[in-house]
This record gives sequence, C-alpha cells and structure tokens, in this order.
Amino acid sequence: MSQHGYEPWQRPDEGYATTPAGQSVYPDTPYGYAPQTPSHSGLGIASFCLGLVTVLLVAVQFVGVIMLVMRSGGNFDPNAIRPEDPVAILTGCSGMLALLTALVGLGLGIAALFRPMTKRWPAITGVVVNGVWLFFLAASTLLSLVVPV
Repeated sequence: MSQHGYEPWQRPDEGYATTPAGQSVYPDTPYGYAPQTPSHSGLGIASFCLGLVTVLLVAVQFVGVIMLVMRSGGNFDPNAIRPEDPVAILTGCSGMLALLTALVGLGLGIAALFRPMTKRWPAITGVVVNGVWLFFLAASTLLSLVVPV
C-alpha cells in the first residue's frame, strides 16, 4: 500500500490514483491514454442531411408533376406547359436542386467513409439515399431516351 491508501495500478474508479511516470492508469493502454471511441464525422452528418434534403426536394418535384398532370385533365401534353407557370418553375427548380444536393451528398458521404476513427452510419446512410436517387434519375433518363413518347 502506498501512502495514499491505494496502489498505483488501481483504476481511477477504485480511487484517485496518481501514477509514477511511465505507468498507466489504464492497465491495458500505454502512457495513460484511455481508449478512444469513434466520434461522429461532420462529413457523414452533412451527407445524411443532404440526403434528407434530396428526399424532400424529390417529394416537392413529385407533387408538382402530379399537379401538372391533374391540371391537364389526365392527358398530359408537355408542350402545353407555359414557361411562366409557377408550378412548372417549382417542379423544375426542385429537380435541379435535388440533383445538385444528391451529387454533393454522395461526394461527402464517400469522403466520410475514408476518415479514420469516425462513426460510419451517417456516411453510409447518406451514400445510400443519395446513390439510390441518382440511380433512379439515371435510369429514368435512359428510359426516356429509349422509349418513344
């Protein structure tokens, strides 16, 4: 026993130990450093948030398209849309902004996956949400080029 009433190798929760130089308070770690837990990645959280914004913008775009089809009486003619129509403007802008947020979110998510000592779930979720939307956008674009209207 030391003069303080506990041994220098005791854990801190067993007493407030001061250790001699070179000895660890935590027995399995060198130089007294506690094991570090992974922290949240700022890039991963940004990717996840951009994925949520992308989903919201796609929902706005979807509602805009439904409004344009309903307004035409079910027989949708793309040439009948007036360029100054606010619903058409909102639909087009939300689609372009969704594309931009999905691309940025996918890039941030991929960058966050390569950062060491960070939690991966926000980055994985962001990559999945943004990647799925970009896949459907590419598939629908290719389908519209192949299938005549």
